Amino acid sequence: MNPSAEICVANIGPRQRRMRFIGGLVMLTASIALMVALGGTSRLSRLWVFLPVLMTSVLFLQVQAQTCVALAARGQRDLDHGAEPVADAGELKVMKDQARQVTVRSVVIALLVTTTYLMI
Repeated sequence: MNPSAEICVANIGPRQRRMRFIGGLVMLTASIALMVALGGTSRLSRLWVFLPVLMTSVLFLQVQAQTCVALAARGQRDLDHGAEPVADAGELKVMKDQARQVTVRSVVIALLVTTTYLMI
């Protein structure tokens, strides 16, 4: 085993990931539709795309990381049997680190997409 390999501690199960993936597809569609609708408007008006793009990023990155940001913040997991507390401090730390990475990456992606959209 590679000691530098990252350990993933899932706090959402397959059904939860599927729900977030479908939500991500819906938000991606909404984001694109909003971009098209706001295409001819001022740059200030086009800033509204940041929020749906951020939500899209969060949903897809939660699927990839197998980590729900909100559950991690509450110290919980839902492996498709309902929310339950995470008792192991080590697992909870990994989950919170994963949630922080999801949040940071989502904000960066949303900023990049929004900035690119504003430059068009």
